[in-house]
Amino acid sequence: MKRVKAESARLTDREMQGLQKAFEDVLMQDNISVYLFGSRTCPDKKGGDIDLVIECENRPSVSITRLTRALRLKIYDHIGEQKIDIVWDYPGKNDPFVRLADDSRILLWERTKDR
Repeated sequence: MKRVKAESARLTDREMQGLQKAFEDVLMQDNISVYLFGSRTCPDKKGGDIDLVIECENRPSVSITRLTRALRLKIYDHIGEQKIDIVWDYPGKNDPFVRLADDSRILLWERTKDR
């Protein structure tokens, strides 16, 4: 998997800071990373929704539906309403859609045990 620096993401500073604040507020589990993928990773494209992959070391103990909803609402609070796709990746979940995102993932945020 190719990981690109967040500076190459096609997000404004306001969007980047708002997303990171939302991740910090909602995603409390250790060893979790959030990646941007899709059209916002391509500098030549315009517009596009914000596509996120949330990669966890373990399946979250809280309902993924609830976490997704809470995260989406927190993101809206910080950057306003817009089209956001959120997919989860954790051991045992073999989602082929997540594998399609591997080549274009850009790390936006992560929480480790040390953090």
